[in-house]
Amino acid sequence: MKKLLKHISRMILPLAALFTIGTAHAGWVEPAAQSKTHSFTVNGSGGSKGIKTTSVSYDTGSEMLNMSYKFTDPNIDSFWLVLSDGPNPKKGASEYAIMYGDLDSNRLSVYAYDTKLGEQSFKSGKLLASYSGILSKTGFKLDVTDINNAFTTKDWDGVQIGSKAGIWFHAGHHSQFKYGKNGDLKSYEFCAQSWVDGDNISTTSSGGTPVSEPSALISLATVSALAIFFRKKKNAPAIA
Repeated sequence: MKKLLKHISRMILPLAALFTIGTAHAGWVEPAAQSKTHSFTVNGSGGSKGIKTTSVSYDTGSEMLNMSYKFTDPNIDSFWLVLSDGPNPKKGASEYAIMYGDLDSNRLSVYAYDTKLGEQSFKSGKLLASYSGILSKTGFKLDVTDINNAFTTKDWDGVQIGSKAGIWFHAGHHSQFKYGKNGDLKSYEFCAQSWVDGDNISTTSSGGTPVSEPSALISLATVSALAIFFRKKKNAPAIA
């Protein structure tokens, strides 16, 4: 029995040390650097001048996009949107996502933006995501994590803004959408449009959602494994 107790004590001490180091280092979870929320507002629009204000905010931690718009023309019933971290989004080949908003059907279709196809990028067939029921006459809120991770190429940004922002936002009047059986966008037509285009727009920044990393998971896995080991030891025949 003494030998057994001595054997167990030799194993428990390293376990306790490991547990202490892991929890002292991270408190189970180690907070990473604080994320930021970048935002900007543009007043007025070009074209038919049916957009009074356009506001965008993006949380770099949660990757939550908040898009707000105020239309003064009741005939506006659609839009397309491309955002960047500064440059003119229209020139960003293989970098950004383009969003198509069908306000009448309350559908948002997201494709990879193609500079050659422009606002007709949906014809590329690269549907990244489709959402229903998230649009309103004044804006939408969307977690764009999956969109931002759609491609692993170094140039792909998806939908993001930073200390600077670029925007290509056009609102369509008297629009018509046609969809395929799989929900993909087949055609998009409109009679007139209003727009907000800009690049290198300075944004305001504030504290966003804290990002946490489970740095102690390895320690927890080790603790669990050793706990199982002791349980088996306890049920094993006593050492003479």
